[in-house]
Amino acid sequence: MTDSANAFAERIAAAHIHAQAGRFPDLLDICRQLSDTYGNNINALLDIGSLLLNYGFLTAARRCFERACTLVPNDLRPIVNLAGLLRDAGDHSESHAPIPLEPISRG
Repeated sequence: MTDSANAFAERIAAAHIHAQAGRFPDLLDICRQLSDTYGNNINALLDIGSLLLNYGFLTAARRCFERACTLVPNDLRPIVNLAGLLRDAGDHSESHAPIPLEPISRG
């Protein structure tokens, strides 16, 4: 693991600990710092967004997933996460946005 990956792993683990202890301002602060630092890393954005989503911070999670969609438009992971978030938020019309699927050849 690189130093950057280690630093991210340590900070996201700390954010999990804060979340589990109900220290939500600390959770949000760490997630904000991480998204500022790793805002061009799709895997980091997905991890941050998922953590925020699990604890009900839908707006912050949405920003992570939307940023990830912008970075890698053909990656289905942020699209599916964003659709699930919109569904959970009750925005059913947006959650049914078409997902670009390519046919799978089983030849």
